[in-house]
Amino acid sequence: MIATAELGYENSPYTADPISARELGIDSDAIVRIERWTHPGAQTPEQAVAFFQEYGAVLIAPDFTLVEDGRQVHEAVTPVIAATQETIASNIHSPRVVKFKDFTAYNGTARKLATIDYPHVISHFPDIVAWQNTLLPTVRAISGDPTTEASIDPDEGTVINLQLFHAAGDPNERQQHGPHTDRVDITVVFGLDNVGPNGDLVFAHGYTEGCEKYGRNQHQNFNENIAYILNKDSNAIVFRSHPVKKGSLIMIKSAEDAHFITAKTLADVQQGIAEGAKPTIFRKFERDQNGKMILVEYEEGRGIVNTAFDTSDCRERDEIVKDIKRVLPPHIGPHNEAFYHIVRPLIQQRVTDPLQQKRVESDLVAGSSANDLYNDENIIDS
Repeated sequence: MIATAELGYENSPYTADPISARELGIDSDAIVRIERWTHPGAQTPEQAVAFFQEYGAVLIAPDFTLVEDGRQVHEAVTPVIAATQETIASNIHSPRVVKFKDFTAYNGTARKLATIDYPHVISHFPDIVAWQNTLLPTVRAISGDPTTEASIDPDEGTVINLQLFHAAGDPNERQQHGPHTDRVDITVVFGLDNVGPNGDLVFAHGYTEGCEKYGRNQHQNFNENIAYILNKDSNAIVFRSHPVKKGSLIMIKSAEDAHFITAKTLADVQQGIAEGAKPTIFRKFERDQNGKMILVEYEEGRGIVNTAFDTSDCRERDEIVKDIKRVLPPHIGPHNEAFYHIVRPLIQQRVTDPLQQKRVESDLVAGSSANDLYNDENIIDS
């Protein structure tokens, strides 16, 4: 491992502050440590490797030169943003492409956002597909793993997540992507927009260990678990926050630690507009209460592309996951305690290493969670 101090960064790229857990949407009166990434971002592969190895996340600066491509990040992503926004606008009327979701996930946390799943990214967004191929050598260089490939997982391949607000809607409307882990082990988050405060990517470091210490299922009742752990030890969990901005890249170890997006409201977007931001506007015909078709404007509060990559180790575990899925009873998911009583013996039959057993279980849960978010269920009228 290359220590960041060896590259001239004796201090963390994060700035630490105390914060109320409630400010992160957690039902606890605990004062917790939040570490916000305030470094400008890695400008060289050596810096990116050091940050990624040490923290499991790295912001990549706009002037970072892409490996093998030769362009700087800002040069490469600017046309991709424009093409992506144009394609979203042309498909905003299709509820099977741009899916508005509002439901409670397996671990009791909220999902309220719009999504575009992997199959539709592949079929409708050629610029994103090309961008992912361009990015692959850089991802391999930073991760240090030449087996890394662009993920083709039908549930967790590259997807688009959007927070779209009625321009004349309720200022207090909250949209959020609650705590979860991913099956794919490397994700590069690519910012399309983030207007106003919030919409940051936060990792809850120490959550998994806290659940193990206190005998709680990390995959269920997230808010109850985290409040319980913080009540026992307010220093047990460190929340590490990463800003998501238009054109920014954040490379993360996405299968490690629960992470979530801080909830954004229309009021946040309005604040951003008042401060000079200009969100992308999407126009969509919808029926009003009288059945009349009216034109509705949506302001993009936050838009990202989750560019998904997986390593050979991740793909090997996925083969075990697929094998287990073939014998699982239908309609039993990770929200149900029976799920764990069934899958744990199945995992133990196939995997002997205790750490790998936990990872396979997490992969099963993550796959189910992604399916809930990106499939054609739970779609609401926008």
